[in-house]
Amino acid sequence: MVEAYFGNPHSELTVEISSDLSMPAPLPDLGPAASFLDAQSLTVPEDVVGQTVVLELPPTAQYSSLGDRIARGDRIAAVAVRNCDPPRQLNVQWLQLPGGEVESRTVAMSYMVEEC
Repeated sequence: MVEAYFGNPHSELTVEISSDLSMPAPLPDLGPAASFLDAQSLTVPEDVVGQTVVLELPPTAQYSSLGDRIARGDRIAAVAVRNCDPPRQLNVQWLQLPGGEVESRTVAMSYMVEEC
């Protein structure tokens, strides 16, 4: 992780995506997010590989309180959904912290749609 911001309106993680990023085997246990995300359909979008991107965290206490558990230089894993509307931000649905703990959304976001 390059940088972290925890505050309003959304906390954000700026991360460098590895140029050799691929889906892990076995696929991650999505916990509560499995009720609206299918691990088998997850993909690594080609346009983020090797790039520095901003991951937007949900505006909830569950995520805004992570500031003391994640820091610059940490390795994390995330499953994000891209917003179909500009600015097409990457919204985190599942996040594995450096110590292996997982934070997961429990319900789908209102604008999540198929094939976007």
